[in-house]
Amino acid sequence: MLLSFNSSEGLFNIEDDILLFIQNNIREPFLNNTMKFITSLGDKGLLWGGTAVALAVNEKYRKCAVKLGLSQGIGAVLTNLTTKNAVKRPRPFDVIEGIQTLIPHPTDWSFPSGHTTSSIAAGTLLLMTLPKKYGVPAFITGSLISLSRVYVGVHYPSDVLAGAMAGVFSAILADKSVDSFVKKHGSSDKNGCRKLPMNNHRD
Repeated sequence: MLLSFNSSEGLFNIEDDILLFIQNNIREPFLNNTMKFITSLGDKGLLWGGTAVALAVNEKYRKCAVKLGLSQGIGAVLTNLTTKNAVKRPRPFDVIEGIQTLIPHPTDWSFPSGHTTSSIAAGTLLLMTLPKKYGVPAFITGSLISLSRVYVGVHYPSDVLAGAMAGVFSAILADKSVDSFVKKHGSSDKNGCRKLPMNNHRD
């Protein structure tokens, strides 16, 4: 174990309080069902994998699909395959007395949030490369999935924060890597996703 988290001491006690406050003061039936649905969108990478497939079908967005897929791969390596197993942070429901989750207990480690890394990587990448009418909803969806992980009781806020940072890094690295590869190998950019000025996204 490279790092150790003790949720009952110091700074991390604040995270316990946040999770218990959400559970005792914010949760209510309609919002619970909404958040359970939102968090399920990030399960097994199906939403973002399906998005990549849909983009790949359209020749104009094929490079964008490659970037999206690469961002998911980078994020998975950074979180699920390395950092989680190095840090080995227990889930909140294994540590905090009285915490109740709204979904079945995940069996992997808590830090960082893989759902958040995947969703923020996808949302950031699509915001960078697609017109605003597509990119903004994708980023909002990714952000809601990330926040839902705390609401349903399976992650600490710092898990989500770290996952978001990893997601942004994954998106930027994927974007730069694909562009560099295309430039180096002299491929035409006509089949890639469009790069539009940040203040002028449109079809």
